[in-house]
Amino acid sequence: MFSLKVTVPKDIQADKPFNVEGVMVNDSGRSWEISHGADMFNYIIYDKNGEVVLQDSELRMVNAIGIMKLLKANEAYVYDGEGHV
Repeated sequence: MFSLKVTVPKDIQADKPFNVEGVMVNDSGRSWEISHGADMFNYIIYDKNGEVVLQDSELRMVNAIGIMKLLKANEAYVYDGEGHV
């Protein structure tokens, strides 16, 4: 029904920012209304030994937004975060 394509740079380095890009494609023969929110990712960081790297969590702020989109048949959708800073 849907397919996802994720692109990650080949030259990821420690202490250097990098972008992971994703595209969702509606492979069905019909339209679907999709909704999602920005900044909804949860993540865990591991060190080279597979141990969880603890993060300071005394203060966290989430500046989130809800987004709705009609994804037509065979249409690809990419959310690039523009306008959400």
